[in-house]
Amino acid sequence: MAQDFLHDAVIASLLKDNWIITHDPFELRAYDPSWQIDLGAERIIGASKNRTRIAVEVKSFLASSFANEFHSVLGQYLNYKSGLSRVDPDRTLFLAVPIEIFETEFKTQ
Repeated sequence: MAQDFLHDAVIASLLKDNWIITHDPFELRAYDPSWQIDLGAERIIGASKNRTRIAVEVKSFLASSFANEFHSVLGQYLNYKSGLSRVDPDRTLFLAVPIEIFETEFKTQ
């Protein structure tokens, strides 16, 4: 699977925020079809030693049509969310996008 060009930047950001990268990629092998989410990570929260576990799908939104790419990404996100709920229900799925895309296309006023 080809990595998004922001892949390494997302890893660097997670590491800077004290996340441990546990999977690169995070494979949903026990799920049919066996999809691959870009990253899996975890972080120990406070003195209680509670672990927070996440999966991160990285998307740059470089296609000429934002709408077409958005719908493709949305379908992929929903499929991954469904798979995670069955295979690893305690892991939260996130979508990593460039800040410019977040500000112009995702952020609500």
